[in-house]
Amino acid sequence: MKQLISPRRTSGVILASAIGALALAFTPAASAATNIAFNNDAEFSFTGPAVVGDSGDTWFQFTTVDAGPILVGDGISVTVSGSDGAFYGGDSLTGFEPITKDEIYSGGTLTITLSGLVISQSYNITGIASVDNYFDEGGDGGNTKTFTATGTNTVSNTLFNNSSVDTFQDGVNYRTLAGVQPTAGGVITLTLKTDVSLNALQIVAVPEPTSVLLGLVGVGMIGSLRRRKA
Repeated sequence: MKQLISPRRTSGVILASAIGALALAFTPAASAATNIAFNNDAEFSFTGPAVVGDSGDTWFQFTTVDAGPILVGDGISVTVSGSDGAFYGGDSLTGFEPITKDEIYSGGTLTITLSGLVISQSYNITGIASVDNYFDEGGDGGNTKTFTATGTNTVSNTLFNNSSVDTFQDGVNYRTLAGVQPTAGGVITLTLKTDVSLNALQIVAVPEPTSVLLGLVGVGMIGSLRRRKA
């Protein structure tokens, strides 16, 4: 003899499943930064966050100018072109000396190509330019450059190279280009111009839109069950 399951019990099971799916969908996805320091110091060592990140974050030391593609972590490779072919060490931020002392620089346009990106995700890309600009060795404030990221969309802003402050300040010594989507080939191209220098990059993948969609589905299911019970 088959045991009948009451509609109330069935609704309870569905409701519990919906709540579980909803909680999973809205659980923040791990968004560890891929961190790159342009530094050729043989004694380079640094872990932890900069503008973004967590205490256990590691940093890839990019030691060769105008080179690549070089794998820097999380399947991402970096190619640098247009630099003036050398590193320059100057002033740095207290506590962040290993990632803000050295820089790559260019008298024209610096191009950095990121490849191996996940095409279904978008990325927030932070450029750090806290060291005294090579073209402004007097320390009177650096210069303003145009920082652009191009994939299937283009995001651009200004980045002011400045060592006169000793904390990270948006637009003063770093800038984040948010929501950049890779090309179908998984590529984002960064350009900085003109007379530019760059200490480091931080690349963070934005959670995929499907997680938000699952959350909305869960909300709809819960609302539907509530109306049915009423």
